[in-house]
Amino acid sequence: MRWRTDLLGAPFESARIGAGSTLVRRLGGSERAVLYLHGYNDYFFQTGLAEFFVAGGYDFYALDLPGHGRSAAEERPITSLRAYFPELQAALDLLPADVLLVGQSTGALIGAWWAQEHPGRITRLIMISPNLVLPAAPWLRRLAERRPGLPLPIPLRPYNSRSLHRRYGGDWQFVEVWRRTRWRLPKIGWVVAVNDAQRALTGPTVPTLVLHSDRSSRRRRDLHAADAVLDVTAMRARARRLGPQVATIAIRGARHDILLSSPSVRGAAYDEITAWLAATAGHTRR
Repeated sequence: MRWRTDLLGAPFESARIGAGSTLVRRLGGSERAVLYLHGYNDYFFQTGLAEFFVAGGYDFYALDLPGHGRSAAEERPITSLRAYFPELQAALDLLPADVLLVGQSTGALIGAWWAQEHPGRITRLIMISPNLVLPAAPWLRRLAERRPGLPLPIPLRPYNSRSLHRRYGGDWQFVEVWRRTRWRLPKIGWVVAVNDAQRALTGPTVPTLVLHSDRSSRRRRDLHAADAVLDVTAMRARARRLGPQVATIAIRGARHDILLSSPSVRGAAYDEITAWLAATAGHTRR
C-alpha cells in the first residue's frame, strides 16, 4: 500500500485498500482515530469535518467505498450491504484500537450494522441523518432476486446535491461526477439491500449519537433548512428503538447533510458532538 497526496491537497493523503476502496487520511499524531463513511451518491470532500476532529485530538480517516468518489471505477452490483463489510474491515485494520466511527445517511446504516456484528472493535458511533427507514414492497423484492441491477423507475431528485454546489449557488465545491447533481435512478437491488440492513439492525453495543434535522420537507425552498431526503420523524422513532446506548439530538434548521448546512447550523451540530464526546469520554480504549 502506498500513500499519496490526495486530490484535496496536503496534508490529506489517500491509498487504495481492500477490493476497490480508497482510504483518505489527515493525520494529527494521535493514538485514536475517526473513520468516516459517506452516504449514497456521495464521497469524502468535507475538509472542515476532518479538521474538526484533528483539532479534537484524533487522526481522521474517510473511506470512499467501491463505486463512489475516488473508487468510482470499482462500481459493482449490490444485493447486500454486507458487501461493504470487508472494505470497512480493511480500513479498520490500519487504524489504532480506539476508533470513533462516523457515518452519514446510508454510511451510518452500514457502519452501525457492521459494528453490531463486530462488537468490541469500535468504541463509539455517530450517525448523521441515518438511513433507517426505507420500505421495500414484496414485488420489489421478487424483482430484485431476478434483476438486482435494474434501475428503479422512481428517480432520486438531484436538488439536494445541486443546492450544495457552488455552480448552483451553494457553498461547496465537489466533483459532480462523484456526487451527481442530475437525475439518477437507484438500482432495485440496492433499495432492497438497504431495507434488509435496516431490518437486521437491532441496536449498537457502544455509545451512539444520532443527529438529525428538526424537520423534513420536500419543498425546494426548504432544501437549506430541512431534510429533503429522509423522513426525520420516522428516523427519530426508529433510532429511539435501538436501545439505551443511543442519544438522539435534533439540529434546528439542518439540511440532510447536517455538516454541510449553514455555518451557524454546522456550529450547533459540532457543539453537540463535542459535548457528547466529553460525556462519553470514559468509553475509549488505549
